[in-house]
Amino acid sequence: MENRELLNQIRQKDETISLLQQDRLARETMIRMLIHDLKGPLGTIMASLDLLGLKRLHGAHQDIVHTALQGCQELFSMIQNLLQIGKMEGRSLDLNLSMVDVRAFLQEMKKKVEISTDQKEIQLDIDCEFDRIIALDADLVHRMIYNLLFNAIAHTPEGGRIVLGASESGNQPRMRIWVKDNGIGIPKSHQQAVFDLYRRLRAGHSNQELYKAYGGSIGIGLAFCKLAAKQHKGRIWVESRPGEGSLFVVELPTDLAPMGSGWMESDNT
Repeated sequence: MENRELLNQIRQKDETISLLQQDRLARETMIRMLIHDLKGPLGTIMASLDLLGLKRLHGAHQDIVHTALQGCQELFSMIQNLLQIGKMEGRSLDLNLSMVDVRAFLQEMKKKVEISTDQKEIQLDIDCEFDRIIALDADLVHRMIYNLLFNAIAHTPEGGRIVLGASESGNQPRMRIWVKDNGIGIPKSHQQAVFDLYRRLRAGHSNQELYKAYGGSIGIGLAFCKLAAKQHKGRIWVESRPGEGSLFVVELPTDLAPMGSGWMESDNT
């Protein structure tokens, strides 16, 4: 009799766990659908602002359009981050490798954020010691660097300085792309949490302090960066002290070789 009751309890718990898992999957699916649907109207707004920006606007009117377009671009980037975070967590995103000129790539990234750096009179310099063409998923790496630059700009004071650089990583077939700023810095106790979106969102006094200090958006961007680096078989870390700025480093392999829409390691590994 006791065994039967125990089996019934186990069965009920299993059914409850199954229902909770189904609810979680349904919520995740709904959230992804909502995020995806946001791209449509946002794209329409961005296209309209682009057209408006082509008109003969001057002074404050032109600044207003540029600011609105920049805000839309940042929101669009967040939406893309969330969509790709879901794909990478679900292991449904393959790398789409292409040959990338790293030096030219960094120069392109600098131009992408010129409006933001000019608005805060921030000096953005390039320090590229890596003069090679390698295979990367250009879209993922582009989004990684954009997120790092966006965070650096957001947390660097007016008139500050940011350096975007690239260099070899020791004797291994790896490279480092890094972003250094002289902004507010990050306490040692918070440096792992900034890469973990879910840890940031969970209740906790220290995490709430970090969330307020960074305005909330840093969690999405850096969570994406961590997953995108891992997708490349690479890694990301931060070196920082409060009041002394931050150095974010992305380390990626240089021996990946394109193969269809996925990726493979070269024969040298």
